[in-house]
Amino acid sequence: MSDIADQAGSSLVHDPKSIIIALVPKLPALISVFCSATIIRKVYFSPTKWQNIYHRIIFGLSCSDVLASSVYFLGTWLIPAK
Repeated sequence: MSDIADQAGSSLVHDPKSIIIALVPKLPALISVFCSATIIRKVYFSPTKWQNIYHRIIFGLSCSDVLASSVYFLGTWLIPAK
């Protein structure tokens, strides 16, 4: 019986390497979300925001980057525990 409890408890303990691998991508993802949000804000509040095709392309790319970086940031936290 104690073997089963030991196995269940050991699945929740992670070695330092797996913790580092899970945490290292979080900082670049946050930086990317912040920078893309800044670009979105700058383009959205620009008086000539939709007159230039460049602004529309950058706006769309920044929106998709915010979504992708958010998923990248939350990625390891969304995995269920065993």
